[in-house]
Amino acid sequence: MKHTRELLNYITGIKGDCIFTSGGTEANNTAILSSLRRKAHYITSAVEHPSVYNTFRYLETLGAEVDYVKPRNFCIHAEDVAAAMRENTALVSIMHVNNETGAYNDINAIGNAVKAKSQDTLFHSDGVQALFKTKIGLEAAWITIH
Repeated sequence: MKHTRELLNYITGIKGDCIFTSGGTEANNTAILSSLRRKAHYITSAVEHPSVYNTFRYLETLGAEVDYVKPRNFCIHAEDVAAAMRENTALVSIMHVNNETGAYNDINAIGNAVKAKSQDTLFHSDGVQALFKTKIGLEAAWITIH
């Protein structure tokens, strides 16, 4: 495992920990649930994969406040995400490529908008559908969870 982690760090250029999971659903759940904070606010989209959408619904049952950004022309726009942010936003989670419509969200613009509003807000993107279809952009400085 150590060699695999070192190889991933070398390939991606990212210095940090890599957690291996059994698949996308477990990875999404791990990323979202690990961001749970008291009295925190969360943002996702109304058209996320069920592994993300249902996890945010679960957070609501625990008392978390969640805003669901609606797509315009099938896509989530950075300015809509930024407008939904609050001082206590702990996590923004927006998928890269929609698993049903194939729409591409500009996660670089969204990630930059999130970090422009708050350096403390984590950004997660479900990138499973984007794998081998797009350049994911792992060199971006704002990536906290992908």
